[in-house]
Amino acid sequence: MERKISSEEIEEDLAELVGALKTLKKSASVEKVLNNIIANVRFQTDELQKREEELEKSRTYFQRFFNASPTPLALIGLDGKRMDCNPAMERLAGRSKKELTNVPVEATYAKEEQPLVKKKLVDETIEKGYMYGFETYFMRPDGTRLPIVANCSLLRGKDGEPLSIIYSATDITVLKDARDYAQNIIYSVPNPMTIMSPDGVRTDANPACTEYFGRSKEVFIGIPLEKLYDNPKKVKETLAEAKRKGVACCETNVIKGDGSKAPTIICLSTVRNREGNIINIIGTATDITKLRKQEEELEESNRLCENF
Repeated sequence: MERKISSEEIEEDLAELVGALKTLKKSASVEKVLNNIIANVRFQTDELQKREEELEKSRTYFQRFFNASPTPLALIGLDGKRMDCNPAMERLAGRSKKELTNVPVEATYAKEEQPLVKKKLVDETIEKGYMYGFETYFMRPDGTRLPIVANCSLLRGKDGEPLSIIYSATDITVLKDARDYAQNIIYSVPNPMTIMSPDGVRTDANPACTEYFGRSKEVFIGIPLEKLYDNPKKVKETLAEAKRKGVACCETNVIKGDGSKAPTIICLSTVRNREGNIINIIGTATDITKLRKQEEELEESNRLCENF
């Protein structure tokens, strides 16, 4: 193991060297060279001491910031064990620093989540340099599962070598409760509804939607909106209009699971965050088969009346 030498140790060695030189007989030229060497070493020692002081200030600042942060933070070693954590992390986990450090990071998570936690927080962070937005559950000492979102960044040295991982965890209980509440509302609506990502890929759908389309949820989720209509170009244009204006509707035909088609009015509405960015798109589908049939019957009645 490499031994680190402090500026104080160098000063002590220099003092011994100066004392030893005083006892030796030497020429003026040799004495001048030796004095220059000593002066140069002292200069380097002063610079080393300055860097040590700056480094200590940086460490002190980081530790104060780390401990005072209201966000739960932890330092994870490259071996996957927590090296340190702040008081906010202790409160979130319901455990002391002693319980949280020097143990594998996944140990405080729900048992079924542990393999994925290790893979995401450690392996993926080391590979990519970061890992953001991982939703999982803390397992608190009383057995309760606390929903959190985890973010990690890889800390590197001057030469780019990995040193450790800075990890933050945010309690999303309120957000999850609100999301579950919104999902329950959507699931209870009798009209077909689907939730999409900003680029129009389905991420969820209520039972009425999967029943209307005649497709299982597993098949339904993850495909672009336009894939289930016979006029994909028109649907994509409606999606683009909704993203510009906030809401847009069009009439097209649904392609059901059995291959049959049904005339449908789709309406798309955007959901935005506080910054005004689109985070989801909600779509509804209204079956107008009966309406079209009534229109055809009315047209037929009008034609007969005209002929009569």
